[in-house]
Amino acid sequence: MDKDLDIQIAEALKAYMASGVENQVDYQKFYLYSIVTHSTAIEGSTVTEIENQLLFDEGIAAKGRSLTEQMMNVDLKDAYIQAFKIASENPIYTPQLLQRLSALVMRRTGSEYSTIAGQFDSSKGEFRLCNVSAGIGGRSYLAYNKVPQAVEEFCQWLNKEIANSRKHYSAYENGIPVLFAIQTLEIAWYFIDMMNQNADEYSEYVKRKEECKDFEFYYKVKLQHERRRLKVF
Repeated sequence: MDKDLDIQIAEALKAYMASGVENQVDYQKFYLYSIVTHSTAIEGSTVTEIENQLLFDEGIAAKGRSLTEQMMNVDLKDAYIQAFKIASENPIYTPQLLQRLSALVMRRTGSEYSTIAGQFDSSKGEFRLCNVSAGIGGRSYLAYNKVPQAVEEFCQWLNKEIANSRKHYSAYENGIPVLFAIQTLEIAWYFIDMMNQNADEYSEYVKRKEECKDFEFYYKVKLQHERRRLKVF
């Protein structure tokens, strides 16, 4: 039964690859729109994915949605696109670079603040000069006076981990660009942890790929994945 399933999946994969569907649909664009929609929803946006698609592609604003939440989505989309471009250039991450990305995220929704510690403008990516918490009585975040040093230490750690991750992928003949669209520390942790956890598996893939110049091993990997997925149902 498993052998028959393998054959069916292999045939389906071959037909899919030959159809050119991947070249007809811009999956990356729709992935981006989905990420933007869900990310801004966490911050209170009620704009749907379809409404974002119309806004981004056609410039049609959604009826009944505030200008602020629509601009929040536009800014985040632009920030992601710029982050992808920056990451493809393999930069050294610095606090100044992260502030540039922060300025893009807050471009139209950020504002100036006057606090006892001074003034700062979130639309320019400037570090906050006040303490914040998640709602009244909620979790308190890092004290404002510790933010600059914490960001500097984070950049040092991130550059080190990216360099470490690249070692695992350097054997791939075309290279793999490390795309870090940094929005939160948790996202960076997720990508780096996943790359490190899968390093041995990927090294085996590279080794086997060199031994097998056709797509046989590629299909086997696909089949194993599909078999595991199908067993869930």
